[in-house]
Amino acid sequence: MNKIIAKDVIIDIARDFESFFIIDYKVKLDFGKHNGLSIKGTGSKTRIKIPNEFANMEINSDEDLVYVVLLMGHELAHHINKHNSYITNTNEEHRAMETWADYFGISISLTILLYDTNFRKYIKGRYLLLGRKEFSHRVHSHLAS
Repeated sequence: MNKIIAKDVIIDIARDFESFFIIDYKVKLDFGKHNGLSIKGTGSKTRIKIPNEFANMEINSDEDLVYVVLLMGHELAHHINKHNSYITNTNEEHRAMETWADYFGISISLTILLYDTNFRKYIKGRYLLLGRKEFSHRVHSHLAS
């Protein structure tokens, strides 16, 4: 079996996200020597900066996949909401923006997990065999516990 590297998963997540829209929406990914996962730039120069250390991480379990999709969901939420166009003046404003990215990022991540996306091909565990309705029920039950 071929090794799965986070970079491949991240690219598929970004392409899946782009496919959610009728308009031509593009997510630019910037892999490199960065100090953490972040979003930079505004307008057409907006990009998600992904550190090589994260991109080169080997995926060994469904838990690793969920970790990647949750982090990417958060960054995609910043991207789609154009958070880099805003300047936060207080810690409360910054925390509110981060909380919104967490909240909306979960919705993005669940959509990528629950629907027939490029991302789903990486899931190797027990949930792959479940139908979308059963998978959704188990995920929501797990999140509620």
